[in-house]
Amino acid sequence: MESAEHIYLKRLDETMRAVDHLNSHSTTSRDVHNITRSLADNDRESLYNVFHSTGFCYEEYPDPEQWKSIQFFWKSILASASLQSEARHLTLMSMAQVFSLFHTIDEMKAEQAESGARFLTDKIIDLYASSVKEFDTITNPHVAKAIQFINTKVKSRDLQLSTVAEELDISSPYLSSIFQKEMQETITSYIHRKKIKASTEHLIFTDYSIKDVASEYGYSSVTTYGRKFREVMGTTPLKYRKAHSF
Repeated sequence: MESAEHIYLKRLDETMRAVDHLNSHSTTSRDVHNITRSLADNDRESLYNVFHSTGFCYEEYPDPEQWKSIQFFWKSILASASLQSEARHLTLMSMAQVFSLFHTIDEMKAEQAESGARFLTDKIIDLYASSVKEFDTITNPHVAKAIQFINTKVKSRDLQLSTVAEELDISSPYLSSIFQKEMQETITSYIHRKKIKASTEHLIFTDYSIKDVASEYGYSSVTTYGRKFREVMGTTPLKYRKAHSF
């Protein structure tokens, strides 16, 4: 299986076109305003309507050309939402998360248009709300930088306390202490929670095996991934996939 990074690099040109598309016909200034307002107001229905207002009318499912345009429009919405958070110095979506969601959109099928729009709406709202909540309460700049680094490297197999501390040029014991004080959980627990939450989209929208999903998010074994998944989500990866796949 190709690594996510390789897939993302191959689609870099398309990603840049999606960002450029913000100023084109599909994503108007009104769309951007609605995105900003919906995120600030935690208004899921309004944001869903932005995703849903593709301009296409179809009786059942969009045809291949329509679906391709819808996917492209959705990517422009994600790019816009990410830019809105960047303007507020939040970490709604790191570049890795943006690319991951782009890949998720690419893996969706036309018959998943309705469920995909709802999934992306909930994903963005939840990421935004989580970002605001976290950064409104953080007082230590080292913790804020640690979270930003973790979000960027969430798929890395080497993501752990020592590598985050090395990146911040502080000691591991000190980072461990201040992180738990600020976040009310250990940095190790936080890393696993972020990894598991991010991996759920691959379970829902791709046909990757559980082993491949585990590897994609830096877990060396299915057993470890399954154990951490149950700790975070309260169920197994397979049961989660069966319950949420479309």
